[in-house]
Amino acid sequence: MKVDSLDAVGDHSHAQDVARAMIAFVKPEGGYGHDVYNVAQDEAMTLGQLLEMVRDLEPGLTWEMAPAPECDIAADPRFSGGR
Repeated sequence: MKVDSLDAVGDHSHAQDVARAMIAFVKPEGGYGHDVYNVAQDEAMTLGQLLEMVRDLEPGLTWEMAPAPECDIAADPRFSGGR
């Protein structure tokens, strides 16, 4: 995997969790009376931390630094902080 930064910060979500939330919101009993929902972990972490966490689950995972146009994951440099 190629990345351009390990320092980008985000509140990362698992696609399956997002899909479950979307299904819950469209069910008749799932409406919670809001116009906007934030489906997230509420915990900011760097891309480097996220990759290390994934590597714990998939020991063969490797990554290398590369220029953004060549990356599988390119970070938005505006997101370097957190909460």
